[in-house]
Amino acid sequence: MRILIGGTVAAVLAAVVVGVFAFGGEGVSFANATDRMQGKSVRSNMTMTMSVQGTELVMKGTALQSADLKRYKMDLKGDVAGTDVSQTLVVVGKEFWIASPSFDAVLPQGKRWVHIQDENMPDFGSMSFEELRVFCEAATDIEERGEAEVDGVRATHYVGKVDLQAAAKKLGKDTKAFGETGTVPLELWLDESGNALRMKMDMTVEGSKATIVMDGFEYDVDTSSIKAPPKGEVVADSEVGIFSSR
Repeated sequence: MRILIGGTVAAVLAAVVVGVFAFGGEGVSFANATDRMQGKSVRSNMTMTMSVQGTELVMKGTALQSADLKRYKMDLKGDVAGTDVSQTLVVVGKEFWIASPSFDAVLPQGKRWVHIQDENMPDFGSMSFEELRVFCEAATDIEERGEAEVDGVRATHYVGKVDLQAAAKKLGKDTKAFGETGTVPLELWLDESGNALRMKMDMTVEGSKATIVMDGFEYDVDTSSIKAPPKGEVVADSEVGIFSSR
């Protein structure tokens, strides 16, 4: 059994970036929220829940994002009916690599990583923080849902959504520049300073509805581990056809 989250990596990454930057409430403007994040790398805990062939799949792990928005790494653990479907995803620019025990049966001996280069990847990495402010203005229907406690910290709960096509248009980009996810619904819990404590989003992953929760945010973290895997362990997806037709 192969559970492929890499095929929708563009949408997931878009939601990660939007979720960290796009919300603000009374006295917490989008521009200010973006300013606070400028030049900071981010690490967070991630839980993804989705239904696979009628079975609920829960994957848990970490997400790491570089300060320049050009490099990402997600390491998620999970299994379905005793099959290990854990995945490690590394993104550098418009290239990404995915490793998973569920790929073993179709990979050549000695190969662990599948490499994909996708010119349709969302180009957050080429955006300045000024452009990111404009992108955040595409967040709509923001509503405050009251106060809550997240990991012992007082937080304000917000809900809203971001229209990725509208954001691309606002920046003068192709309407598919950030993928084809349309509108991304988001929930965010912010502390009194406007920092994200928890984020929740609903997405479609490989045709299945998925809920992604991120929390435990840490800033100014080491991102030296986000790099291309050793060439000797990599095979092009064009050779194995996991994410595309050969």
